[in-house]
Amino acid sequence: MARGLIITLFMLACALEVVHRAEGQAQVGQCLVGCGQKLVSCALSCGTRSGGIRALTCYQSCGTGNTGCVTSCFGTRVRAPPKHKHG
Repeated sequence: MARGLIITLFMLACALEVVHRAEGQAQVGQCLVGCGQKLVSCALSCGTRSGGIRALTCYQSCGTGNTGCVTSCFGTRVRAPPKHKHG
């Protein structure tokens, strides 16, 4: 599996631990469970539809999408890193 997908799964596990201790855990927890379900569904779809480099790209796309999903559960927006200006 793609490294990004594994990192996302790790982030999801850590987020679930944080949510377990936080107030309002029910809403955030449900959101994170939904993100996890989407991630698993996406990864399974990649495994059955894609092969070779296409599968890697598909897994990376799953991880990227899931990172946004997990972040949205906490109400935080992720900004793209600033572009480095040459010259």
